[in-house]
Amino acid sequence: MPNPLRTWAVGLLALLTAGCSESRHVRITGDLDRPTVSVRRTDAGGAVRACVDWIAVFDSARGNGLDGAVWRVRSADGRCVDLESITYGQTPDGFVVDTPPQTLRADVIYEAGGHGWTGGFASVPWYGGGRYIFTDGTWQPAAGSSRP
Repeated sequence: MPNPLRTWAVGLLALLTAGCSESRHVRITGDLDRPTVSVRRTDAGGAVRACVDWIAVFDSARGNGLDGAVWRVRSADGRCVDLESITYGQTPDGFVVDTPPQTLRADVIYEAGGHGWTGGFASVPWYGGGRYIFTDGTWQPAAGSSRP
């Protein structure tokens, strides 16, 4: 007869290791002066509420490290904060500013990126990003980007 404790332990281990992380899109929309940064599932659909550890916008010519950031905010206490979207340059409750917002320019490729947790019973980390350029009065995926 199977040992119920062993069966439970194996099931728990399988559940904990089944999903190591989830990829998401981080999208830029709106106008050039006050764009909105939002998190989207990769399996279609609109913006979703996401538990966010940090979110940032990088000038792709300068790289996606801290030196390339034109704006970066993160959770003040290391815990993710549940958000649907963030307006560029505004600091959401529970966040601190690592890089103050710099003026965005048209025809420059920016990368939006973020990290957090999916939430729920089997919460796993999510990470995501996207490359965008503001041209012809709107944010569009940059050449070579597969982001929607």
